[in-house]
Formats: sequence, structure tokens, C-alpha cells
Amino acid sequence: MADIDINTDSWRTHAGDTAGIGQTVEQGGSAYMAALDGNVFGVFTPLILPAYTAVSQIFAQRNTEFGQRVQKGAELLKNAANDFDRNEQTLQERFNSIGQQIGEH
Repeated sequence: MADIDINTDSWRTHAGDTAGIGQTVEQGGSAYMAALDGNVFGVFTPLILPAYTAVSQIFAQRNTEFGQRVQKGAELLKNAANDFDRNEQTLQERFNSIGQQIGEH
């Protein structure tokens, strides 16, 4: 039987990186109006700005939702690493216990 080395620390590292990406995406959604001044589209501002604002709000909402989903995925990956380690430890303890019981008889 081959020993397979699974490094769950790399899972946690990737989860941390992914959570950071999710936060960046979520924050990016709120930046859509930051650079606009009152007359951003010149003489067309009264025509374009309302539509731009509506579309931008939808974009911001979707960015926020997507960022939160990415962060949730990162949390699930971290939890999977923790569960894997916990299960591996439990199985090792059971295996050791069985080995001791066999050795005693």
C-alpha cells in the first residue's frame, strides 16, 4: 500500500488567497461611481447618467454577490482541509488502537 502525502496547508493557503480575491471583487462593486463628477458625459449627462447609474447599480450588486460567493467557496475549502485533517487523525488513532489490540493478543 502506497503512502499518499496530502498537504492540507496548501488548501488553506489557497483558501486565504481566494478569500482576498473575493473581498477585492466585492469592494470593486462599490467603486463604480467614485470617479464620476457631476458633468461626466458633458451635454449628454442628463440622458446617459440615469441609465449609467441603473446599470452600475446592477453591476455593483452582482459584484457584491459574486465576491461573497467566492469568499464562501474559500471558507468551504478551508473547512474541507480541517475536516480532512480531523478525519485523518481519527483514522490514525483507530488504526493505532487496532494495532495495539492485535499486539496484546
